[in-house]
This record gives sequence, structure tokens and C-alpha cells, in this order.
Amino acid sequence: MQGADKTITCYIEQPDESYARYIIKGVSWREETAVNTTDKGLSLDNFVSVRIPIENVPKEFEPKKESLIILGECLEEVGVETKIAALKREYNGVTIKAIHHNLDGQCPHWKLEGV
Repeated sequence: MQGADKTITCYIEQPDESYARYIIKGVSWREETAVNTTDKGLSLDNFVSVRIPIENVPKEFEPKKESLIILGECLEEVGVETKIAALKREYNGVTIKAIHHNLDGQCPHWKLEGV
């Protein structure tokens, strides 16, 4: 996949309320800012689109909505000392809001969208 030269770290909550950390290389990361008009004036919203080619997906990786994605390699573990919200603030993380498993076409990939 063209432009898939970034590394991300994805934290996914597990059934036992712990978090699995996946460091994935060879992904594309695209940020967009949208300007919206509200009754209180203008608002800026940042959106991120991440594409992970199937060949770069770890075997046990299964993204979920509300999971955290950080651009780059993050070695911190989520636990008693470190909370997911703190990681999001510290590393400017993104919360996954939409997941697309695109297997059709020439470049099968996961597409994750978030804010």
C-alpha cells in the first residue's frame, strides 16, 4: 500500500478489562481538520484515518470501537499506574469510532477512523 510508512500503537480493551498493546509498522496515517459552524461560532474537529495492510496486521489483532491509537511506538503498559485517558492526553491519541475490514480489491486492509 502506497504511503504505508508509519508505525502506530493500538491499545485494545480485553474481556478481563486489561489492555492488549499492538505495535504495528507499515500503516498509513492521514489527519484532516474540519471546520463546522455551530450556534456558538466555529468549531474545529480533527479526524484521523488509519489504513493497515492485511500483511502487516498481527495475527491476534482485532480492533474495537473506543480503542486508542497512538502515532508512533509507545512502550507504556496500561494498568494501575497508567490509565488509558492519560495516554491519550500525553501522546495525542485517537479514539477509534469506525472500523472497516476492506478485503476486496488489490490492497486488502483494515481502515480505522477516529477522533
